[in-house]
Amino acid sequence: MTESALRRGSPEAVVFLNGAYSEDMGLFSGLVENDPFKAEIMRQLYSQVFATAMPSVKNGLNSRQRSLAKIESERMFQVYFKQQVYRREEFSKILHSAISPASNAKLPCE
Repeated sequence: MTESALRRGSPEAVVFLNGAYSEDMGLFSGLVENDPFKAEIMRQLYSQVFATAMPSVKNGLNSRQRSLAKIESERMFQVYFKQQVYRREEFSKILHSAISPASNAKLPCE
C-alpha cells in the first residue's frame, strides 16, 4: 500500500519508505525487507521531494549502483511528484497531526 501511495505522489510514502528499506525501527520498518538499493533511491528521492541535502551513507553500493539509484529517484520525482517540492517544516506538522490522537479522543484501549 505504501508503494502504491508513492506512485500516486504521496510525500508521506517517501518518509516511511526512506527508513523502512534501511532499518528496522518500528513495526512498519520491521515488515519491509531491507534493501540497500531501494534505500538509496528513497534517500535521494527524499532529498528531491523535500529539497534538503541528505548525508551520504555507507550502504555497500558501488558507484554504478548509486548512479542507477539517482537516475531512478529522478524518474520517480518527475513521474510521481511532477517535480513538486514540499516544505519539510509544513509537512512535519501535517504528518504529526495525522498520526497524533485528538486531545479529547479516547484511544481504543481506554
